Amino acid sequence: DNWSPPPRNSLKLNVDAHCLGEGHWGLGLILRMEDGSCVGAMTKVVQGFDEAVEVETMGLLAAIEWIKTLRQQTIVIETDNRTIVQTLQHGRYPRNYWGV
Repeated sequence: DNWSPPPRNSLKLNVDAHCLGEGHWGLGLILRMEDGSCVGAMTKVVQGFDEAVEVETMGLLAAIEWIKTLRQQTIVIETDNRTIVQTLQHGRYPRNYWGV
């Protein structure tokens, strides 16, 4: 996928997760200006999760916590996890993640 810039006078925070194997996941966040220059980045290895949606949700929570520390007024958070995007757009979480 190609990166697209955030609206003028805002930042974009991308969140992504990648399976490293054997239950280990890499979690990455990168905060960029509208010209693509990096303002900051975070990486972390987490374990004990089976699905990317779980790890990317952790990344989303980390993004929100990070944003709280910034003085920037407008930050766009972007993730490519379809389940998270649909959940946020529709306010519904798939029942299969409830164990039902």
